[in-house]
Amino acid sequence: MIMAQNDEASQTLTREQRRKEKEEKSSSPHEENKKTRKKGRDRLIPIWARLLIILVLLILSVIAGLITGYGIVGEGDTFQILRWETWSRFFEFINGE
Repeated sequence: MIMAQNDEASQTLTREQRRKEKEEKSSSPHEENKKTRKKGRDRLIPIWARLLIILVLLILSVIAGLITGYGIVGEGDTFQILRWETWSRFFEFINGE
């Protein structure tokens, strides 16, 4: 029965009253420092490092795709696709030389 009365009392409070109660309870100096603190995030990995990681992963995935496509699907020598002579033959074939 006491619990029911507490629930009714807390439900009758307006939002403003609850906010004021919270502010009164948390008016310690520690809370003031928290409010004045910059709202930015401290990142574990900086944005420039994330971009570098994505670039490296992109390059590795392209190389893995080339090796897989040329070596397994195309039934060629697996690492021959990484040689410049292979690419020059491709460019000659495309240009019709």
